[in-house]
Amino acid sequence: VARLFIHTNHNLIQDHSKMDAVGLIVRNLTDPTVHHELLIYEGLLALTNISADDESLRAKMLASGAWANCKSLLTDKNLDIATAATEVIANLALSDEVEKLTTFKLEVDILCSQYE
Repeated sequence: VARLFIHTNHNLIQDHSKMDAVGLIVRNLTDPTVHHELLIYEGLLALTNISADDESLRAKMLASGAWANCKSLLTDKNLDIATAATEVIANLALSDEVEKLTTFKLEVDILCSQYE
């Protein structure tokens, strides 16, 4: 599935197909039964393409746990995987949901620091 989204213009694929693929690809990123680095790397490349310009798909990815899964791959020993995870996170950072989460956390940190 991931290769389809890597080698095909994502604008040519129907949205419902993208939505279905997101959950599957995100689950495979940190699945302990997936030991092959190439599968993880290709999944990250596919998520990068899917998340490039569609807010609803980014929201679906966030709901599927893509942020946490990609964040855990940032320190992977394979530099290609870490780089691809960074690209997915960069695309997800464009989402309004991420902006709300990070803004809220920043406000809480500022409020807490005032009482220390």
